Amino acid sequence: MRACIEVPHHITAFFKPYITSDVKRTGSIGAGIAVEPSGRVCVGKPGISGKGLHEGPPHFHRVLERLEVMLESPYRIIYPLPPGRGYAVSAVSSLMGAYVSSLISGIPLSRAVLEAHRIDVEMRTGLGDVAAIAGCGLGIVYREVPGPPPYGMVDCIPVDPSLSIIVGEAGAMNTSDLLSLYESYNVWEEASKALHRFLKNPGFDRFVETATSYTRQLRLDEKLIGVNLQVLLRQFDIAGYFVKKKLAVVIAGSTSVEEISTSLEENGMKVRLLRPSTRPPGFSW
Repeated sequence: MRACIEVPHHITAFFKPYITSDVKRTGSIGAGIAVEPSGRVCVGKPGISGKGLHEGPPHFHRVLERLEVMLESPYRIIYPLPPGRGYAVSAVSSLMGAYVSSLISGIPLSRAVLEAHRIDVEMRTGLGDVAAIAGCGLGIVYREVPGPPPYGMVDCIPVDPSLSIIVGEAGAMNTSDLLSLYESYNVWEEASKALHRFLKNPGFDRFVETATSYTRQLRLDEKLIGVNLQVLLRQFDIAGYFVKKKLAVVIAGSTSVEEISTSLEENGMKVRLLRPSTRPPGFSW
C-alpha cells in the first residue's frame, strides 16, 4: 500500500489545562491557529527512507508500538518545523503515527487518535494540540471541552489563505516548563475569560483581538521573549499578535511582511513565514 499523510501544525494563543485521571477528559480549552507547512509521512513508496528537514520527536514510533503495529514498508517522515518551539510538532508526530497505524492495520482512526493524545499527555509534550488538529486542523481552532475527539469539543473557522503569519523564534521551551511558568503567573483564570470573550462572537477578528489583549494584559511577550511587541510593531499594519512559549506570532497582510521580519530578526529572533492551514489531516495517494 502506498500513501502519504499530511498533518498541519497548531499554535495555541490562550489555553487552560484540565488534567484528570481519565485521559479522555484530560486536555485543555482555548484557541489557536492551525498553520502550514504540514508534517508529512509517506509509506510504501520505493526509494524513500529516513527523515527530512528537522529531526522529529519519538511520538510517531511510540504510537505504532502502543497499537502493536509493525511498519515494514519503506517510509519517510518530513518535519518542516522544529520541535520544542510551540508548533505542536509532538502532536503532529503522534497523529502521523495514528493515521499510519489505521491505514496499515485497519484500527479505527478514533482509537488511534485517542492513543496519539494519550502519548502526548503521558510524555508531557502537549494537552490540547492533538484535539485541535484531529478535531479540525484548519484556520482558527477553538476547544470548548477538553479531551480528544469525540470526547472533547472542537470547532474551527476558516481564514483567508493569503494571510501572512510571521513567527519569530526566541528560543526553545518544553511544555512542562511552560505549564509551571504559567502556573506562577496565575494565567488560567485570564485564559478562561479570554475564551469566554471569544465565544461571544467567534470569528477571525475576535480571535486576533482577544489573543492580542490577552498577551498585553499578562505581558507574556516581555516575560517569555523579552520584547514588548506592542512597541516593536506599532509602526506596522498588523491584525494582531500573541506569544506561545518563546514564539512571537504576528498576523498581518502581505504589505509589511519584510519589515516585520527584519524587526524581529534585529531583536535576535529567527523568523519563519507560515500560512493558515486550509485542510485537516488527511491522506494523499
